[in-house]
Amino acid sequence: MAAHRYYLEELRDSVAAGIAAGQSIEEMQAGITMDAYQSWINYENWRPLNVLGMYSLLTAD
Repeated sequence: MAAHRYYLEELRDSVAAGIAAGQSIEEMQAGITMDAYQSWINYENWRPLNVLGMYSLLTAD
């Protein structure tokens, strides 16, 4: 369970940095690779969706 928390914290920090740098969601989806977690099941399918979800959370009014 701790690994999941670390993943979310790293994802949050990476997406926040992308937002601060003015990156588009597409740029973040391509650039935020979360390589430490690539052995997780369906990693490549879920990673871009997770980036989008975190972006939505961080930019919600």
